[in-house]
Amino acid sequence: MREMIVHELTQATQELVREFARFLPRLMVMLIVVLVGWVIAYLVKAVLRSFLRLRLLQTKPRNFIRALAWRAGLCRDAPDARRTRPLLDRASP
Repeated sequence: MREMIVHELTQATQELVREFARFLPRLMVMLIVVLVGWVIAYLVKAVLRSFLRLRLLQTKPRNFIRALAWRAGLCRDAPDARRTRPLLDRASP
């Protein structure tokens, strides 16, 4: 009886180790995909922040909201005289 219990426990332990060994490569691939996605998201965030900092902070603080609305196409008038209308507004009379 004791030998049968030891045999079953040994077999269960071996099966557990085998299943973990089969799962480990999938876990590593998942971690690599998550890491690559995190790096890409960080790079995109850095590029967008620097772009927005360069483009939007050039306007005066009182014109900041107006510049945002103009860039989004929500208003037709440029926030200051140096700016022009968006391309879609140029085609209309």
